[in-house]
Amino acid sequence: MGEKYYLRMLLTVVQGPRSFDNIRTVAGVQHTTFKAVCTALSLLEDDHEWIDCFMEVVSHTTGTALQTLFMTVLIYSVIIDLLALWNRFRNGICDDLPCHLQSQSGIPPDLTNAH
Repeated sequence: MGEKYYLRMLLTVVQGPRSFDNIRTVAGVQHTTFKAVCTALSLLEDDHEWIDCFMEVVSHTTGTALQTLFMTVLIYSVIIDLLALWNRFRNGICDDLPCHLQSQSGIPPDLTNAH
């Protein structure tokens, strides 16, 4: 649904598009996705608000709570660079994973802590 969202956004600001190729072209550069076009036209904000949110809660909550927050953001918001957000906070999001693995599967603690 993401590309449909970005196309709809473009159709509200691009005047007189004649084709999909035309709407994906900005300053002579044809972009491969509608999201890239939105970015090129500065229609998308950055993820700074989400980074701030995660920075605020990462040291005060559990991995399970961060997982819930992450899923809520995925479902109800538009993330510009999802991979960057994940990479930045994945350790906090997954901090209780070794405990869950051990309790649910009987894996010894020394194996769940191996990186």
